[in-house]
Amino acid sequence: MSLVFCLENILKIGEEFNSWEDTNRFLDEYALSKGFAIRKCHEDYITLNDSSQRLVRRTYSCTLSENYRPNKVTDISKQRQRTSNLKI
Repeated sequence: MSLVFCLENILKIGEEFNSWEDTNRFLDEYALSKGFAIRKCHEDYITLNDSSQRLVRRTYSCTLSENYRPNKVTDISKQRQRTSNLKI
């Protein structure tokens, strides 16, 4: 966990939470207070000697990150006419 939020809802680098549950709870509350939501995107595990797996890294993303809508107007009738002030 390299990017972590402290109790003041300020993004800090290098701080850590005690558990993944604490991390999830804090990030959910932070996102809600800022008007968006987060989702878990990717998880990395390591296999231990007893064949069990341990979560070592989790990647989060904003739920709005895939909702890009360009401002480009495709209807030519809605585009404004431009003139050039270039003098030759």
